[in-house]
Amino acid sequence: MNGRLGGHPQISGRRRWPALPILAAAALPAAIALLASGSCSLAQLYSGLVDASVDGAGPGGSDGGSGGGDAGTGDAASPCPAEMVGITSSADAGYCVDKLEVTNGAYAVFLAQADGGASPDPPGKCDWSTSHAPLVTLDGGDLLPVLGVDWCDAYAYCKWAGKRLCGAVGGGPVSPDRRDTLDGQWFSACSHKATRSYPYGADFEITDCADCNPAAGCDSDASPPTSAPAPVGTRKECAGGYTGLLDMSGNAAEWEDGCDDGGLRPDAADDAGKPIADPRYDTCYHRGGSFLLPHGAETGQACLGCASQFCPVAADLRSHHPRDVGLRCCLDY
Repeated sequence: MNGRLGGHPQISGRRRWPALPILAAAALPAAIALLASGSCSLAQLYSGLVDASVDGAGPGGSDGGSGGGDAGTGDAASPCPAEMVGITSSADAGYCVDKLEVTNGAYAVFLAQADGGASPDPPGKCDWSTSHAPLVTLDGGDLLPVLGVDWCDAYAYCKWAGKRLCGAVGGGPVSPDRRDTLDGQWFSACSHKATRSYPYGADFEITDCADCNPAAGCDSDASPPTSAPAPVGTRKECAGGYTGLLDMSGNAAEWEDGCDDGGLRPDAADDAGKPIADPRYDTCYHRGGSFLLPHGAETGQACLGCASQFCPVAADLRSHHPRDVGLRCCLDY
């Protein structure tokens, strides 16, 4: 399963799930265990566990009406390029987020200019990487999101583009236990600074974004699955958390600069019999779900929203090339 962290029970019919508050990081380990056991619902997991770091604002609040992708706008007078949305993170600083996921066409230019090689950035994390070629071929259409990239590919692309892989507000990677708070660039942008559960509003809408809709005949368990990504930006109803941001739910899942370091080689030990540290086996995180979801009510609810602490498929090894994972970039100003 390419290093994925959970299974995918299928659902039927059209479901609408309630807003998800932001879970306190301290409750995460026990909550994940409960979710994996199937002994409680996501509503129970999230109930009453709001992270105080979100300034008292919960998803679905005054700025998070259902279906209202226009409710939040990019912050005015930002110095962002035209292809990005500006978000103010403090009185004198902010960052930009790509409006769209990186496409096959854009990634092909990167590959051509990189001569098919790989840069060892960041040092000590990607030295093993010899190519940035994605697992999914680029000939499916220039406007489709690039898929099948590993974490190092995503990091290298954003650096090549003069940007950075979205991580912590203010610079650097976001700590995995803080990625669903306002510390995280991707989460803060998707949720309109923690005022909505989904980029388009408070409640999950199974028809708004490019996910797997069983009510429309999608079979996520088929081989190959009957769902497919959409050209980026064409699902106009899949908009938000700020106006101009598209496809932050579904379509391609998106790597972020947030990893649990300390991965160990599973097949080797040193002369003393101790495990060998290897960054290829670090766990790195991605966001927003993909065209392969929802596979089940809980998975869809947990993975297609802005928060991802309870998504059982929101992480892979740094070196893996998941067939439904791409990227978008951020830029500090």
